[in-house]
Amino acid sequence: MHVHTVAFGEDFLEFVADFLLQRAGASQNDFSRVGVVFSGKRPALFLKKKLASKIKTPFMPPKLFSWEEFIEYILKKDHPYSFLHQLDASFFIYQLARSLDSSLIQGRSSFAQFFPWSRQILTFIEQLDLEDIASDKLTALNKIAGIGFDVPEEINSLLKNIFLLREKFHEHLIAGKSYTRGLIYLLASRFASRIRWDEFDCLIICGLFYLHRSEMNILKAVASQKETYLFLQNNNYSWQSFAKWEESFHIKIASHSPLLHPHISIYAAADIHAQALVLRQILSEIKRPEKTAVVVLEPENLVVFLSHIASLLKEFNVSLGFPIKRSPLYTLIRNIFDAQLSRRQSLYYIKDYLNALRHPYCKNIRLNNREVSVTRILVHKIEEFLWPREGVSSLFISLAAVEKEERIEEETMATLRSLGIEIKKSELQECLRQLHSLLFLNWEKVNSFSDLAANLKVLLELLIEKGLIGLYGLHLKVADDLLALLDELQRSEFSQEEFGFSELTKVFNDSLEGRMVAFSGSPLRGLQVLGFFETRDLSFENVIFMGINEGVLPELNIHQPLIPREVMLALGLERVKSEEEIQRYHFRRLLAGAKRACLVFSENKEKAKSRFLEEIIWEQERKEKRLGVLSPFHIKTNIEIRGGKERIVKTSSILQYLRESFVYSATALDTYLHCPLRFYYAYVLRLREKEDISGDLEHSQIGNFIHSFLQKVFWPYRGCRWKMDAGFKKSFFRMLDEEFEKTFGQKGHSDAFLLKDVISFRLGKFIEQEAKRLQGEILFLEEEFRFSFPSPHFDFQCVAKLDRAEKFSSHPEKILIIDYKTGSTDILPLKKIDARELGNRKAIRNKIKSFQLPLYIMVLKKEFPAADINAALYSLKEAHLDYFFPPQTPSLTKEESMNTLFIPAIRLILEEIVNPDKYFEPDKDDITYCSHCPFVYMCP
Repeated sequence: MHVHTVAFGEDFLEFVADFLLQRAGASQNDFSRVGVVFSGKRPALFLKKKLASKIKTPFMPPKLFSWEEFIEYILKKDHPYSFLHQLDASFFIYQLARSLDSSLIQGRSSFAQFFPWSRQILTFIEQLDLEDIASDKLTALNKIAGIGFDVPEEINSLLKNIFLLREKFHEHLIAGKSYTRGLIYLLASRFASRIRWDEFDCLIICGLFYLHRSEMNILKAVASQKETYLFLQNNNYSWQSFAKWEESFHIKIASHSPLLHPHISIYAAADIHAQALVLRQILSEIKRPEKTAVVVLEPENLVVFLSHIASLLKEFNVSLGFPIKRSPLYTLIRNIFDAQLSRRQSLYYIKDYLNALRHPYCKNIRLNNREVSVTRILVHKIEEFLWPREGVSSLFISLAAVEKEERIEEETMATLRSLGIEIKKSELQECLRQLHSLLFLNWEKVNSFSDLAANLKVLLELLIEKGLIGLYGLHLKVADDLLALLDELQRSEFSQEEFGFSELTKVFNDSLEGRMVAFSGSPLRGLQVLGFFETRDLSFENVIFMGINEGVLPELNIHQPLIPREVMLALGLERVKSEEEIQRYHFRRLLAGAKRACLVFSENKEKAKSRFLEEIIWEQERKEKRLGVLSPFHIKTNIEIRGGKERIVKTSSILQYLRESFVYSATALDTYLHCPLRFYYAYVLRLREKEDISGDLEHSQIGNFIHSFLQKVFWPYRGCRWKMDAGFKKSFFRMLDEEFEKTFGQKGHSDAFLLKDVISFRLGKFIEQEAKRLQGEILFLEEEFRFSFPSPHFDFQCVAKLDRAEKFSSHPEKILIIDYKTGSTDILPLKKIDARELGNRKAIRNKIKSFQLPLYIMVLKKEFPAADINAALYSLKEAHLDYFFPPQTPSLTKEESMNTLFIPAIRLILEEIVNPDKYFEPDKDDITYCSHCPFVYMCP
C-alpha cells in the first residue's frame, strides 16, 4: 500500500487529479480501469469536473465510489443481498427478545412499547459488528451481567442475553440475505481477502480518517490483493485515529503544517433568524459564490436560511439532510392521528378536527374538479361556525352534524358567488364528504400497518396531484421519502398484524425520529449549501459556518440510554471520544483550505459558542500573546414594528354605514369611549383576533359557561318569584355537574377538576348571597332589546342584552337589572359628577367609565316608564352586588341623573362617532388598556 499525505490547505482533489494524469501517462482519456474511493459521495463529482478542466477532451472516467458504496460493492461481488429495513429489524428483535427471556420485555409487552428499545439494541449490535467484537467478549459480558452491573434489572437481562440476541439476529439476516449496515461491514471484512479485482489495475483510496476495526480489516484485505494508493490529509496535530492507522498498517503518516491561514471572522447573533441575516450580508459581499460553501450545522434551520438568500442568489445547490419531523407534511399527518386519538365513537374533538381540516395542504386541494377557492372558503366557513363554538354546546361534534349544517353551506355559496364562482349545493356537499373521508372517516377502522400505509398513500398521492406539494421541491422530496417508507411498511413481515391505533401511530412516529430527507443537488454551479459531513475531501475559498454552538459542533451522544458506559468501555467502544476527534478533524481540515472563514453562532442564555471555536480563539491569542484576538462581532437586530396611520379619516361610505346600518351595543360604545381607533378596527373594519384553538381553557369560555348555566338554572322561574331552599340548592349543583361535564369534561382537560372546584366554590358563595337577598319576580333572562336612540340629526339603532332583570312589588314598581361579572367590576361611574365636566370623550371615559348599565336602565325605562329602575354588577368572584345608584336613591333623582348626565353623554359619543371632523385616533392614556388590545401591532 502506497501512502501519500497531503497538507491541510492544499487542494486535495487537485492532487488526486494530477496523480491520475501522471499515472495514466499517454492514455489520458481512459481511466476506466482505476477505482477511486472517497470518504463521501460528493468529491467524485468534483473530481470529474477537475479532470474535465485539465484534459479538455472527452475521456473515460475512473470508477468512482464513496467508502460505503465500496464496501457494499465488495460484499455484492461475493454475496448478493438486500437491505433489511429498520421496522422489520425492530420487529424481529422484539419477537426474539420475547422468545429468549420474558424479563426483556417486562413493562414493554407491546411492540409499540418495546420499539424504542429495539432501536437501541439494533444500534448496539451495529456497533459490535462495526468494531468486529468477538463472541468471547460477549460471553464474558454475559457472566458479569449474571453477577449484575449497577443498572436496572432489565438492562442486566439484556446484557446477559446480548450474545444470543446478536447470534440469532445474524442467523436470521444471513438466511434471508437481508442485511443491516453493521453486518454488511462485518461480512465484507470476512470476504474481502478472497475477492478478485480483475476489473481494476489499481485502487486509489482518498480522504479516510477514522476507521472501525471491520473497515481496517477490509482495507488490509484489499491492499493485499490489489495495488492500492492511499491519499490522506493531515496537519501537525497528533490525531489518535492516524496513530491507530500507523499501528495497524505499519505505515508512517507524515504531518504537515497547514499551507493556508484563513482570515477568520466570528459573529455572535441572538438567534437563528439573526444568524440568517448575518449570512445574507456576508454573501452579498462575496464576488464568487460558486467558490463558497455555507455549512448548515442544524438541518432544521435550512428553511430559515434559504428564505433569506433566495432573493439574493440566482443559483445555489443544497446537499444535506432535512428532518421529516420538521416538515409541514408531518404536521398534517400528526394532526390526522390526533383527531383519531381524541375521537369518542363518532364524535370528533373540535380542536383536533379543525387542526387537520385547516392545514394549508388540506384547504388548498382541488376537490371534485372544482377550484381551490371552493375548498379554502368551505374550510374557513366551517372554522367560523365551530370556533368560537356558536350554537355548539360541546367540545365534540360529529362529521354528520357538520355536513348537515345549512348555515355553512349558505355562507360558503354566498362568498363564492361574490367571487364569481357558482356551485351547486350537491357539489359543495360532495367536496365536504371527500374531505371528511380523506382526513377522518378512512382512518376510523385502521388497525394494521398495511391499512395505515394505504391511507397515507392515498393522502399523499392526492396532495401531490391536486394540492400544493408538487409546487415546492422541498415538500415533494419529503413526500417521496414518506412514500418509500410506506412501501417498506406494506412489505414488512408484520404489515397485516392487528394493532391498536395508538400503537400504530406511536411506532410510525418513533420510526421517523431522526429520519432525514437527503437533498443531493449538482455541485457544479452556484453557492454550495452543505451539511457538515458533506464537506469531506472538499475545499472552498470561502467557508461560512451557520450555528457553530456547543452541543451542535461537536454533536455528541454522551448519554447511552440503554447500554452503560462501563460496558461500552469494557468492549472497547469509545464512540464519544472518537466522534469528537472525527468532527474536530473535518472542521479543521475545511477551515485550513479556505482563504476566508466566517463562523456564526447564537449567543443567549441557552446557547454558547462551540468548544472548537473557543480553541481557535485561544490558539490565536497564544500566538499573538494578547487577549481579545478574534473577538466576535455582536450582531444587533433592530426590529421596528410599524403601526398603521396616526388617524383614520371618516369617508362618506364609513359615515353612511355608521349612521344607517350599524347597530350600537354597550360594548361598542365602551370601545369607542376608550379608544376610537380600536372601535374602527373592531366595528368598522370588523377585524377580530384569531382565537387560539388550544387545549387550554380561556377566560371567555369560563365566562360564557357561567352565563349559560345561570340562564338554564333560573329559566323555569321566569314570571314568578323563586325560592331559595334545600331543593333548589340540590338541583342547582346537580345541574352544575351535568353542564360542566357536557362542556369541559369530555375532553379531560388536565385542569378541569381544579376549574370545577373553583366554579363550584364561587357559585356556592353566589347562592349563599342570593339566600340573604330579597328575591324578586324574574322578568328577563339573557333577553335582547333593540331600540332607537334619538338625537337631533340621526336616530341611532341600538341593542342591549340583559343577563337578568327582577321586578319587586311596591309603589312605584321597582326593577333591578343584574349583570354578572366573572372579572373586573371597575366600570361604575364616579359618585359625584358635574354635567359641565362631561364635554368631551376623555372626560366621559374618566368619570362615567362605561355605558353598559346606563344603556340597560334606559332600555327598560322605555318598557316600564313608571318603574323605579336600578342596575347592579354581580361580582361572581366576590359574591356581592355593586349598585349603579345607591339602593336608597329616590326614583326622581335617578331619572334626573339619567336625563342630565348619562343619556346626554351617550348622545355626545354617538354624535362624535358620526362626526366627519372627528377622526378615528388612538387613545394612548391608558397603558393597561393598550396592553390588552388585539390591534396593538397595528397601532401607530
